[in-house]
Amino acid sequence: MRHLMAFLIVIITSQVPCKAQTLYQALLHSTVKIISVDKNQVPSSGTGFFYAYIQDGNSNSSIPVIVTCKHVIENSVTGFLDFSLAKTNSYARTEPHFLWEIPNFRTQWILHPDTNIDIAIYPIGQIMNKLIEDGKRLDTFQFTKIFFYRQMKRAKSKHFRT
Repeated sequence: MRHLMAFLIVIITSQVPCKAQTLYQALLHSTVKIISVDKNQVPSSGTGFFYAYIQDGNSNSSIPVIVTCKHVIENSVTGFLDFSLAKTNSYARTEPHFLWEIPNFRTQWILHPDTNIDIAIYPIGQIMNKLIEDGKRLDTFQFTKIFFYRQMKRAKSKHFRT
């Protein structure tokens, strides 16, 4: 987990803008439950984090992915991503959930090439497009460099007030 947190701190600097106003709101909507099922049909679960890779420096063009630890998915055969769907009140976590099944789960993830770094990503553009076609959207928050800059600026201004 320590490697994942360090990775997130580094990658958060290139996100697309979002609507969350506080760090609490951002964290509440930045995760997805991952359910892995091994060859013996034994389930386990972990956490994934929403992230958008910016393409060609264009903040309007990104590749949405889920980032997790390799050990969460490493022995899985089948897996599920348990998403919250968005409703009118985007800050409530009582929304209906959407379970996306992924066969050959382990092989669908892109693993960090360094075996000592416990990071894996899964592109979710296909899932998001399917939901849009069905008139639904995910309840997600993707961190941005701007968001963290504003949070740090607010913290500094509160701390250094005279």
